[in-house]
Amino acid sequence: MGATVDRTTTAPIGENDERRVMTEGVHDFLARHRDALVEELSGWIRLRSVAGLPERVPDVRRSANWLAGTLRDAGFPSVEVWDTEGGPAVYAQWCEAPGAPTVLVYSHHDVRAAKDDNWDQCPPFEPVVRDGTSTAAALPTRSIGGEAGYTVLERLWTRPALEVISVIAGDPIGAGRAAIPSVAAADLSIRIVAGQHARTVGEQLRRWVADTISDRFDYQLTVAEETGQEPYRTPDDLPAVEVLAQAMREGFRRPVGRMGNAGGGPAQLLTDVVGAPVLFFGTGLPEDHWHDSDERASIDVLLAGAATLALFWDRLIQV
Repeated sequence: MGATVDRTTTAPIGENDERRVMTEGVHDFLARHRDALVEELSGWIRLRSVAGLPERVPDVRRSANWLAGTLRDAGFPSVEVWDTEGGPAVYAQWCEAPGAPTVLVYSHHDVRAAKDDNWDQCPPFEPVVRDGTSTAAALPTRSIGGEAGYTVLERLWTRPALEVISVIAGDPIGAGRAAIPSVAAADLSIRIVAGQHARTVGEQLRRWVADTISDRFDYQLTVAEETGQEPYRTPDDLPAVEVLAQAMREGFRRPVGRMGNAGGGPAQLLTDVVGAPVLFFGTGLPEDHWHDSDERASIDVLLAGAATLALFWDRLIQV
């Protein structure tokens, strides 16, 4: 006499399975809270927290208080708003895991000035969602100059650049007088790269102007060296770079690659002060019109970025 016994066995969950469950859980959370997260971000965007304008000082303060409140709601036990010379800064600390690595997250909560008349899709600081894209956000602009012997990516990320931000002369508004202006002014932005130093480049600019402009003209040149930032490159062998790449593959659900930033920021200053390397991560796309009229942000990309950071921390503690 025979008998058949049905048995159900459960295989142990492997590391890849656990990681897959975590990844899907993060994406599911963001999908379920998508509308609430967009509304929360929209409330922040509506604050005209433009740095450097006296009339916007209260808005910058409101932005700092908004961020501080959001960080408290997120669970940070220690949150402070610091008064600094440049405006209010927000500091939050969570040190509840003894022995775990310490990570400093740096960014800015203030934004650049925007001219309402130059916006066609909607007024600035009044976010509108269209086709999964939020317009009226405030994010980072990049241009490509022609330079023989270098690829497009090299020109973007590894070559110095000088850009003319503004030129003012004559009668910028109102009826013209058909006269050659006697005074003109221009603002320049200089991007330096590895092997250059802000103070040296400032001296080179002074010499070039002195040698180029005829002595028949008077001129005034002001170089803002105090705001100049030294170039920085994240070390190629930094383990956190590969950790971020892995988290991005999970967050964006597609292959990823490394890119340069080619923007101004105190990365070298930060690494000198804290004695640790700096790792960059951003979600802006070239078509988002960074720092320009009708600036926008893809909600899907923002959510993928949020997923990336959520998955990054868990991987980082294993390095």
